[in-house]
Amino acid sequence: MNNTLRFDKVLIKLVVFFALTTGLWFYAADLLEMYVINDLNLIKQLSFYKVLLFVIISSSQLYFLLCRYTSRIQQGTAKLRESEQRYATLMENARDGIFIQTNGRFAYLNSSACRIFGVQSAEELIGTKVVERYHPACRHTVLERIRTINEEHQPVSSTDDKCLRMDGTPFDVDVQALPFEHNGEMGALVFFSDISRHRQALTELEQGREFLATILDSIEDGVVVCNQNGETTLFNRAARWIHGIPEVSLPPERWVEYYDICESDGGTRIKLDDSPLCKALHGIDVNNQEIVIKPKDALPVILLATGRQLVDSCGNKLGAVVTLHDITIIKNFEEHLRHSQKMDSIGTLAGGVAHDFNNIITVIMGACTLLMMKMKSDPGIEPFVKQILDSSERAAKLTHSLLAFSRKQNIRLHSEDMNSIVMTIHELLDRIIGEDIKLETDISPIPLPVSVDRGQIEQVLMNLAANARDAMLHGGLLRIETSLVDSTRIHTVFEGCKSGMYAQIVVSDNGTGMDKATQSRVFDPFFTTKDAGRGTGLGLSMAYGIIRQHDGGISVSSAPGIGTIVFIHLPIRHSCPDKIVLDKELSFAMGNETILLVEDDKEVREINGNILAKVGYTVLTASNGYEALQLFEKHLDTISLVVLDVIMPGMNGKELHDNIKNIRPDAKVLFASGYSAEHLHKKGLIKEEVNLLPKPFSPQVLLGRVRDVIDHSLA
Repeated sequence: MNNTLRFDKVLIKLVVFFALTTGLWFYAADLLEMYVINDLNLIKQLSFYKVLLFVIISSSQLYFLLCRYTSRIQQGTAKLRESEQRYATLMENARDGIFIQTNGRFAYLNSSACRIFGVQSAEELIGTKVVERYHPACRHTVLERIRTINEEHQPVSSTDDKCLRMDGTPFDVDVQALPFEHNGEMGALVFFSDISRHRQALTELEQGREFLATILDSIEDGVVVCNQNGETTLFNRAARWIHGIPEVSLPPERWVEYYDICESDGGTRIKLDDSPLCKALHGIDVNNQEIVIKPKDALPVILLATGRQLVDSCGNKLGAVVTLHDITIIKNFEEHLRHSQKMDSIGTLAGGVAHDFNNIITVIMGACTLLMMKMKSDPGIEPFVKQILDSSERAAKLTHSLLAFSRKQNIRLHSEDMNSIVMTIHELLDRIIGEDIKLETDISPIPLPVSVDRGQIEQVLMNLAANARDAMLHGGLLRIETSLVDSTRIHTVFEGCKSGMYAQIVVSDNGTGMDKATQSRVFDPFFTTKDAGRGTGLGLSMAYGIIRQHDGGISVSSAPGIGTIVFIHLPIRHSCPDKIVLDKELSFAMGNETILLVEDDKEVREINGNILAKVGYTVLTASNGYEALQLFEKHLDTISLVVLDVIMPGMNGKELHDNIKNIRPDAKVLFASGYSAEHLHKKGLIKEEVNLLPKPFSPQVLLGRVRDVIDHSLA
């Protein structure tokens, strides 16, 4: 355009120059003729030559101008032809398809467009409707775009169209159309490309991402990834569950909105820069760092965190990744194991103390009985002896509680429905807890058959209800629920927990609650938070021992100001196991048979020997198994009954029993022990079917049991 403008200016200058030159020529010639020449013929001749010279000069100038103009036109035409050729070459060799449409019909197609549409030449499509090459689902939109271009002269674009090849095969296209005039008609210049492969690649990429996400979500360990700015970009399913956060990218400063990161103690918060992800982002390798994640709306999770910085092949930082291994169950199990070992140790100590204490109580009770037999001459002594006996009975109950905690007391198992036990205890609890406490029960709709000592289970529920009452000083709600649960849904896995179904009893209150330090000691014997004189500290320890002796589990969950929940789990059993013969308290009886009494405790041996002798028996005493065996062989035919302690130094009761049976198979034996028959049987100290007299016992019980075994027992 600049060249054309410059050419026009030159032409204008030449025309102006020619006009001025011509005017000056004729004007000067006329003046010369007027002042110089008077000859008319000469003037005519000069006029002739003047015209001839003007024609020659004018023709020469016109020829020069036309030649120059023609040359410029030829040059412009050549450049235009070259430009058109270049344009056509570009159009034909473009990788994208290009076509021109006028009035909604193809007017031009380049070779790429022909290739994409699947035609050999453009003539196959020129003149046909453009909309016919679009998928039927897109045609309405395409017609609207054609109208927009033709009428409003506005460019349009789309990436969601589908076109059709000549064989009917659909393909995805990316279209851009510009208003364009072709051969005097307004239309559109359309650029389009086949993006089917690109779309397929995107689909495959998305499928790959979904596949990777599925793999990550199937991993039980949490995986967290952040970019170089510290913004989280990936949480797998486990990580989202652990943190309780949504599936969105979060800057580090917003993490605290969803969870807290704490040290292994669960209370000390970790600073953001010291978190495993931040340390890994800054190039610090994290190896099995123990942390606690505390989501806002979920229980804390104990984790082992391992993190690494992410870099590309050139060493450029891309971000960081941290894996989180949940060790909450392991930690809880370790804590439970430590607690169980502590309880077993305390139980062993309590059982040992109770066993020795039983012997002392037996001596006291026997001595008091003998004293009462001799005090008829002095009735004033009787109240004091009875007071000693009453104190002995209270001491016996205390030892029973200790044995209950140590799981070594006698139990009488029967098939019971746990629902029935709870419904029966409901009426009694109503009278115990007071009017300001509301009692609710939620009974399982299906029976819960268990093999239990009903009286002891009722005692456990009574103790729990009493504790709940004391925790709700200003009234509240006490709730007891029963349900059937699988072993995988048990609140706290306990020692000996086997797979199967369990009866779950949940006793909850909304009282003062307990802190963690108190919870860790609730099952310890003699531990109590009540005021002096209001509790012995044996209620929950007894409950623990009773439930564990029933092969069940008991656990506590509590929080200050919220309340306490006690979970009890007893195995579902449809029939009772074989039971060991337990003691029966019989009436007082006398005799004149010979009895071999074997007891390693001197005081117990002497007092029981005196009691038996007082009612007519001939008593032979031995302090150990070897001495007893010698006496038995010496008095083989006269001994009617052997009363022996189970646990003795050297030869224990079972070994002595077996030796006696080898010598005389029909010999009758009565075992005496402070431990339960179940405990002794598990320890291998007695057989299943034996005569057992539990300590401590009164003289009446001893004499009655001796008489019963002599008269009725087969062996």
